[in-house]
Amino acid sequence: MSDNYGISNSGEFNNYGSISISTTIHEEIPNTIINKTPAPKHHFFGRQNELVAIHKELENNDIVFIYGVGGIGKSELSKKYIAEHKDDYQTIVFVSYNGDIINTLISGVQFSKTDITGLTVKKRYKQWQSALKSCDCSNGLIVIDGVDKKCSGFNQTIDFLAELGFKLLISSRIKSHSGYQTIEIKAENSDKLYDFFIKTAELNSADLSAEDGNTIYSLLRLVDYHTMAIELLALQYKNSLKDLAAYYADLQKGIDSAKEKVSFRKDSIDDAFETANYFIEALFDLSELDQQAIELFKVLCLAPAEGIEIAHFVKALKLDEDAINTINQLINLGWIQGVDKKIKLHAIIAELILINFTPSVDEDNQQHYIQFIVNNVEFRKADYNQVSQYFDYLLGYVNKIERINDTVGSNVYTKAASILLEYGLYDLALLVAQHGLDIFKNIYGETAPYLAVIYDVIASLYIKKDNSDRALMYCKRALAIIEKKYDESDLEVAVNCSNFGLVYSAKGDIDKALDYFKRSLAILKSIYGENHQSIALAYNNIGAMYRKKGDTVEALKYYEKALPITTSILGKNHPDVAASCNNIAIAYLDESKFDKALEYHGYALEIRKKIYGESHPYVAQSYREISWLYFRKKQLEQALKNAQYALDIYKSAYGEKHAEVGQTYLIMGLVCNNRADTKQALNYFNSARQIYIDLGAAHQKDIEQLDIWIDEVNNK
Repeated sequence: MSDNYGISNSGEFNNYGSISISTTIHEEIPNTIINKTPAPKHHFFGRQNELVAIHKELENNDIVFIYGVGGIGKSELSKKYIAEHKDDYQTIVFVSYNGDIINTLISGVQFSKTDITGLTVKKRYKQWQSALKSCDCSNGLIVIDGVDKKCSGFNQTIDFLAELGFKLLISSRIKSHSGYQTIEIKAENSDKLYDFFIKTAELNSADLSAEDGNTIYSLLRLVDYHTMAIELLALQYKNSLKDLAAYYADLQKGIDSAKEKVSFRKDSIDDAFETANYFIEALFDLSELDQQAIELFKVLCLAPAEGIEIAHFVKALKLDEDAINTINQLINLGWIQGVDKKIKLHAIIAELILINFTPSVDEDNQQHYIQFIVNNVEFRKADYNQVSQYFDYLLGYVNKIERINDTVGSNVYTKAASILLEYGLYDLALLVAQHGLDIFKNIYGETAPYLAVIYDVIASLYIKKDNSDRALMYCKRALAIIEKKYDESDLEVAVNCSNFGLVYSAKGDIDKALDYFKRSLAILKSIYGENHQSIALAYNNIGAMYRKKGDTVEALKYYEKALPITTSILGKNHPDVAASCNNIAIAYLDESKFDKALEYHGYALEIRKKIYGESHPYVAQSYREISWLYFRKKQLEQALKNAQYALDIYKSAYGEKHAEVGQTYLIMGLVCNNRADTKQALNYFNSARQIYIDLGAAHQKDIEQLDIWIDEVNNK
């Protein structure tokens, strides 16, 4: 766990954006819902009776479910309905259900004038509802695809949409939808499926013999006229070098082999969905996919229902050219679906992968996905619209993990929360951690050892959110389990002690905090020895406590122990090395050793420039600290110059109304006051004061201090 006394969260970066005021009066443009209308596959066929039935039922009912076995063609039928009736609706939105109706709608139903930016589901849903009510929802259609298991509140949510004026078309494998109109989607007739096979396989019917025709009908019967199985057959046959008779013979062998696996996994295959799985699994025996393709499947099956951008997938897994070629091959074969620069697996294939080729969920696999998400958040300058997008992706990922193994699922939530914590996304992290906690408690009860880990992660989050009372509550919950389930020398005991230290520090009980940090350090040394980043973090925490006690000599001793460890492990150009240099600089400044303080502030500044460039808020932080140092040295020109550098960066990153901008104005006011430039000092103080007023009650103490300084300047 990282401390909060100098070791920075290497991705923490808030962006409130700038506010612009236009003097031109424009006619108010109403908020509208952005249409999302995916096209059906080019070889869509038949289903005219079903299309007519859907339209008739939607004319007479607000909500209609279409149900049938997986892979029978419900999704493509929904898309075809949209294509044929796009002029009948004012608004049409197609969304893929991700297991949670609220997240599905927030990420899928978007607006022309409203960005959903809240960092908790509750806040985002409230924004989303408000935006929805501001739109004209009459004569709108929302298609929700793939609702195979209803979450809590599902029916209430779709009823709410219907009350606003929407029609809803929902596809599902579930037969029973009490209180709603349903339409069953069955297999197409054999002649239409015959034509579908020929078209998909790109065969010329004139070139086919009577025997070939009979073989195709035999293929259709062999897979029980299942639409998706037929599509895969046709695509696979198109890319094979076999004639139809040989292909049919191999398929029959594959089904015999698959029968043993299916009967071993399930008691029977009477259920229609299991039958569909059974036939598609037979195709896996026929496929000539190499290990690389299987590994790609094993990762891709964890992606959310709406898929993942190809470029992101390649970057996240650091795929080489061969892997990219394999992806293209799998798209051509129909195993992977490629739409709008995204790739995904059909839900049935994803489930078969989960059953037969359990994906790896080791540390590296988790780290790839989660680190990729938070990197995108960081590199996009914390554009919170993008945070929402990647949070939805994260939820989709961990929801899929849950289906492999519930224990692994809750572990991944906890891991994701820890990484999001490190990047300063505390609300997101808290939501993810709480979800993992709920899963684990439901499976293993209230006293399972791993609960202590989750409680400590949640405690860390509340520490970061400055809620020491809630943090203390979770620390104590973790401790209650630790005392019963862990040895005194276990890592989790060290983590728990560190959290207690952070909590008591926040509460002002420095001696108690110092005791906990030293206990944590002793355990960490017994586990890792001297050269480990956790040891460096512990040294920094202890140094921070001595600094709070006013003992800068002891503070420096621990800070200077931390720096070489951090440098040796992370290299010279790392954010934590910069933060460690910063700690040392501040301690030297406390002792009025200005030259030494400037030396270490200079190290921190150069590291941050190399990592982040010239215009990152962390660089601004260094400039402002150097400005304060020069102010203390009474070198006021240098102080003002560095403060101006900081101000320009902060305003560029955050806009005018931000606490960091206010803090920089405050320092500039102090500098100008000491230069006897009272007019400019008042300007800076008043600018800071107005920002703090706009930001609200959390800055009341800052406002009161500024009022004192403003009175002093006015009374000169």
